[in-house]
Order: sequence, then structure tokens, then C-alpha cells
Amino acid sequence: MSKIVAVTMATFLLAFQLVGYAILNGYDASFDVLKGQASELAAFQGKKPEGFAYLLSFDPESKEFVLEKGEKDSRFDSEDRLEIKFYNVTRKLTNLGTLNAKERWERSKAILSDSPKEFYAYAEGIKNFYESKGEAKVSDAELIDFFHFLNRKLNIIKNKFSNLPSKTDPAAVAKLLNSEEIGLKSVLEQVRKKVEKDISSGKSDLEVRSSFILPLTSLREVGERMYRGAKFNKANEKTPEFYLAYLVIHPQNGKIYEVGFTYKSFREYLHSPSLILVICLLVMVVTISFGFRFFFHNAIVKPMEEVVVGLTEVNSGNLEYRLVPRVEDEIGFIARSFNRMARSIQAARKRLEQYANELEEKVKDRTKELEQTLNEVQELKQQQDADYFLTSLLIKPLGSNKANQENVKVEFLLKQKKKFTFRKHEDEIGGDLNISNHIDLQGRSYTVFLNGDAMGKSMQGAGGALVLGSVFESIIERTRVVDIIKKQSPERWLKNAFIELHKVFESFDGSMLVSSVMGLVDDELGILYYINAEHPWTVLYRDGIASFIENEFMFRKLGTTGVEGTIFIKTFQLEPGDCIFVGSDGRDDIIVGMDSDGDRIINDDEKLFLNSVEKGRGDLQEIYEVILNNGKLSDDLSLIRLSFTGNGKQQIPQDEKRQRIKELLRNAKETFLNKDTQEALSYLEEAESLDSRVPEVKKNFIKLFLKLKDYQKAARYAEDYFKMNPIDSEILYVASFAARKAGQIRKALDFSERLRLREPSHIKNLTNLAEIYIAVKNFDRADSILKDAIRLDPSNESVLKVGELLKKYVDRLSSGNGQPKES
Repeated sequence: MSKIVAVTMATFLLAFQLVGYAILNGYDASFDVLKGQASELAAFQGKKPEGFAYLLSFDPESKEFVLEKGEKDSRFDSEDRLEIKFYNVTRKLTNLGTLNAKERWERSKAILSDSPKEFYAYAEGIKNFYESKGEAKVSDAELIDFFHFLNRKLNIIKNKFSNLPSKTDPAAVAKLLNSEEIGLKSVLEQVRKKVEKDISSGKSDLEVRSSFILPLTSLREVGERMYRGAKFNKANEKTPEFYLAYLVIHPQNGKIYEVGFTYKSFREYLHSPSLILVICLLVMVVTISFGFRFFFHNAIVKPMEEVVVGLTEVNSGNLEYRLVPRVEDEIGFIARSFNRMARSIQAARKRLEQYANELEEKVKDRTKELEQTLNEVQELKQQQDADYFLTSLLIKPLGSNKANQENVKVEFLLKQKKKFTFRKHEDEIGGDLNISNHIDLQGRSYTVFLNGDAMGKSMQGAGGALVLGSVFESIIERTRVVDIIKKQSPERWLKNAFIELHKVFESFDGSMLVSSVMGLVDDELGILYYINAEHPWTVLYRDGIASFIENEFMFRKLGTTGVEGTIFIKTFQLEPGDCIFVGSDGRDDIIVGMDSDGDRIINDDEKLFLNSVEKGRGDLQEIYEVILNNGKLSDDLSLIRLSFTGNGKQQIPQDEKRQRIKELLRNAKETFLNKDTQEALSYLEEAESLDSRVPEVKKNFIKLFLKLKDYQKAARYAEDYFKMNPIDSEILYVASFAARKAGQIRKALDFSERLRLREPSHIKNLTNLAEIYIAVKNFDRADSILKDAIRLDPSNESVLKVGELLKKYVDRLSSGNGQPKES
């Protein structure tokens, strides 16, 4: 109760204070209006209004003051009259109209020359104000605003000065008289100089006060209330009188009148509303202190005490206790709610007792049901684990590491997410698959590998992996037994294998998709051929640094329907000591934490795996441990590591022989530039006799024979060079072009198609390939190739020329008039 009364009282007093302030402030303002009107009656009509004290006039012409009526305490007349003199000056200064700042200052100087000597500080401030305006125009209103600004600032400074313990403290005075504001700075500087001079000459506090206060006398306006009377008095002097004064100007003679009223009249004017407010305050305090206490006790406190009693009874177990609502209000609602709650608890207790009596029987029935359900679940789980086990037995032979070459070492790491136990066997199953094997193509030995990730979890993914492994294993076995497949280039073999796998998975109508990286590594030269079907990018680990060898998307997942485009093969030259890592997205999709909602935070930084490879120093097991340190696996993880030792790469000639070959090549180039082709040919033949396995020698033979237009030899040397350096894609174009010119069409076609598999956008190769198909009369294929070339470069002259040649062939063929000669 005391808190309620106290809060109410505090709230009322705060509101009453605001209302009282507004009322008294209004009365205060109306007093100024009434006394302003009364001042005009006293000055112009000679009347004596209520509270009148004195009438003082000032003649601007004679500069004389006359106390025309009444009496006034004369102890501070000099300061009071100085305000009237200052007003006379500011009145003239603010009636010049809108003028240029410089012109206005010139006119102001004449007015200031007739101003009181104490106006010196303001004069300097006005000058500084005009100088700050430059060439701009200055209106009377702007100058009035400047005077208002000075009044506000100087009143604060004068009040601080009055409160100084010592008026002759130079440091304190200098601190007060310091400012950087326009106009004010100049005013204060002038006063500071005068005051510091008086202090240094040893003048008294009263004299220093005069030097400080008089130049900073307030600038008054007509109608503004001014307080008059002794500002301080000595002990033996009479009690000072206090007045309120207002300035008025006679409209005819221009005299300035100061009309004074007793301060008592002001207090009497405010007494009536103040008395009413005090009475209201006392009444409200009494009402709140006693009336509110009585009201709240019966309306709130007593009903709440009854509620507390009811709660105590219910808490002690008496559920029969009921409250009687007194009034239909919020307290009454609480009482009714209490009664409903008591009845509800009473009913619930009865139901609980009944349920407790039946609980034992229900527990037995429920336990029996749970045991039956658990047995069914266990049986289903055993059947499922049997399926998992049989499926894993089918997949394991397919996902074996059968690569056994000395130069290319292959290592596997496979961690499936789904673990299971069947009888005594513990195993895992999932959609990831690693395969490696060995095949021979065109008489060269290759290590073949595949890393796949079938869509879906557990059995669905395992089904995809089973299909992938079965089809890929059949492709490898077919390659070993079918001679025509062994004659395929690695590019053609990869393309055909990719198409076959894609067609198999496409037959599932999008319900079984597989991302994969499939590739071949030349066991002797370390050349990597591969295709990436929406799989994480392949990683190269060289000299302790891991990096991606891909930077763009190649193909969609195997089995994706409605996908069109050209299949192409990527190549990469491995150096001795290089390691290649391919793996599923489980290497990236690790759980690195939990967010504020309890959801998993999955890593989205694909470069995190590069860091793992570097920290693991290229070792599969260490890389796996680094991945686990970074986070928890959220998917199946499979990794293949291929390392190239380079032991089978061609031997470098001895130093003396190598230097001689370099010298012969340099001589051949110089003589070739001098167009002495026979001499250049002899140098190259000598270099070849020293070592026939130097690619640079073969390359110079190619250039020379192309220059001599001996395309048959150029084609032969291009083929030899390509066998030594298959990574050089450009030599495929040269070999194809030379073979076509030499009439070796089948060989030209093979080289050109291999290059197209590597670089589908090679314009020169597409043009050359189209001419080859024209030569073998496969016009439909030639037309398809030309369309690809035109789409890439519609304005290419060579492409357009071959297109015209094809059109002639087709036209002649359709008309039956023979064939045009090849241009």
C-alpha cells in the first residue's frame, strides 16, 4: 500500500510541477505585456499606473537624463543609465537598412564616434562582424541577431566573473575573456587589455569590476524587462529598493523613457495564481495520502489478501476452499479464475488417482507391445544388414586397386558413412567408389583410374556404385581382349568410356546420378588424360604445395538427362615426384561447428582441402587425420593418390653429346634463316645420328620439311615427335595437316580427331578436319564440323573457303556431274 501511495504521489508531484511551471510562466509573460502598455501611458499621458515607481527620460540630442516623476535608488544610476545610452547607439545601428558590409561599416563609424566611451569593446566586435561578411549584404535583422548572440554569451561571462573569489586574478580573468567566435573574440580582447592593465597597476576589486562590467553592459530592447536596484550594499547603508523597468520611445520628440515599477507589484501579480496552486497541492497531497489509502485498501489490497489466503489453503491441500468475488473487475476475474483452477486441480487429482490404480496393468500391456515392436525392428534390421553385407561383397571386387606399374603408384582411401554389423562381420557401405587398373593403348602402357560418388545414401548410393564399377570393369576387360579398342588413342578411349557410362546411367531417367573423375596416366611419360563429371577439382601436390589443375566446370553428372555439348579431354604433364589427388565431395563437406539455432555449419571453402594436403605432406592417412581435425565427416569420403616417379622417362644425352646437338641445332636454325635448306638438313641429320630421341631435333625437321613442302616426311617426323611428347597438342594439328597434304588421310583423321577431343575450339583444326571429311566423302560430318567452326568464328576466311568447297562437292554430287578438284 505504501508503495502505491508513494508512486502515485511522486507521479502527481511531477505532473503538478510541469503544470504549475506552465501557468506561472504564462502569468510572467502577461505581466510584461501589461507593464509595457502601462509604461506608454505613464510616459506619453502622464498617468500613474498601479505599482508605478519612477519615470526617467533621456534626450538623445542633449545627452541629459531627467527624473521626471517618482523616486529611485541612485546608488547604481551610472550603470543603469549606461544601458539607456547603449540602447540609443544600437537603435541607430539597427536602422540603416540592408547595405553592403563595407558601406554599412562606414555609416556605422559615424554613429560609433558619438557613442559612450564604454562602448569601445562593442564597437570593435561590430567591426569584426562586418569584416567577416566580406562583400555580402547585411540587414538590420542580422545585426540584431548578432547583438542577441553577444548578450547571451556576455551574460554567462559576467555571471562567472561575479562568482570569482578574486576579481584581480589575471589568469582567471584571462580565461574568462577568451573566445574564438566571430565578433565575441574582438569584444573580449578589448576588455581583457583594459582589465589586465588595471590589475597590473594595482587597482582595487571594485575598480576592476567596473572595467570588466561597464564595457559589457547588456544591450537592451523596447519592451524588455530590466531589473533595477542596488546590486550590493554596505552594512551602514539603507536597505536597497528593487524595481522592474521598461524602455519606451516617444514617437514625436524621440526621447527615451525608462518607466520603473516596484518589484513588490510583480510579486503581488504572481501571488494569486501561486496561492491557488499551493491550495490545490495541499488538497491533492491530503487526498492521495488518506483517500487513496482507503480506496486501494478496499479495492485491491483486501481482495488480494483473500486470494493469498486461498492460495495458501490450496497449497496446503484444501481443494474445497473457494473465493467470493467482491466486484466484477480484474480482481473479481482473478477470484473466479482461482475457483476454476481449484476445481480443475480437484478433478485432475481424481483422474490421477484413477489412472494410478490402472497404471500397473497398462504398463504391462505397453511393455508387451514395445517388446513385440522391438523384435520386428530387430528382424528388419537384420534383413537390412544382410542386404548391406551382400551388396558390399559385390562392390569390393570392383573397387580394388589393380594398378601395379613402377612409375605410377596408386593408393586408395575409402570411408563410407554407413557402418553396419552382420553376424560377426563389421563393414561399411555407401556410394563412393575407387577403381584403378592397367591397360595398353596403341602399344603404350597406361594406368587407368576412376573415383565416383553415386547419388543417394546407403543402399541407393551403393546401387549406383555397383552399376558404375560393373560397367567400368567390363570396359577395361573389353579393352584387353578386343584388338580394335587397343588401337584407340587415350583420348578416344576416355571419350567412349565416358559415353558408355553416361548412357547406362541415363537409362535410369535421372533417379541415379554419379559424379566422377576418370583418367589415364602414361606410365612412361607421366601424361595425365582425364574427364571430370561435376566432381570436386583435381589437386596437384608438387614441391610441398597443393593446387587445383582445373579452374572451370567440365560436364554434368553421369546420367543427367537433356545435356548436350561436345565431350573433350583434359591433359596435364606430371613431373617426377608429383602427386595427383582426386576425391569425392566428402573431403569438403565437413561439419565445422553448430550455429545458434543448433543447426550444423558445413564447410564451404573448397581450398580447405588444399591446406589439408599440404599439412598431410601428401600422405593419404595423414591427410585423412587433418580432415578429421578440421571437422566431422558428413558424407562418404573417397580419395585416390597417384604419384609419378618418372623412372621411365627418356634418358638425357651425355653432356658432350648434348652440347654438340645444341650446336648443330643452332647452326641448322642459322642456315635455315639464310634459306640454305640443304645445309640445315645436313646439320639436323647429323644431330639425329647422335641421338634420335631428342624432341627438339624432330621439331626442327618438321619445320624444315614443311618449308620444303615435303609433307610425307613432315608427317613422319611429327608422328615421331608426338610419340616422344604427347602433351604437345599443337603438334597434333601439324601432324594432321602434313598427313592430309601427303595423302595419308586415315592418319590425318586420327590426329585431327585427337586434337578435337583435347581442344574443341581449335579453329584451324576444325577447318583441317572438315577438309579431311570432304576428302573421304563424309559430307554430313564435314558440314557438322564446319558449323562448329562458324559458330566460333563466323568471319574466318579459311572456314568460309572450306564451306564453299563443301557446297561445290554437294552440288556436284546431287547433280551427278562428278566432283570438283580439291583446292
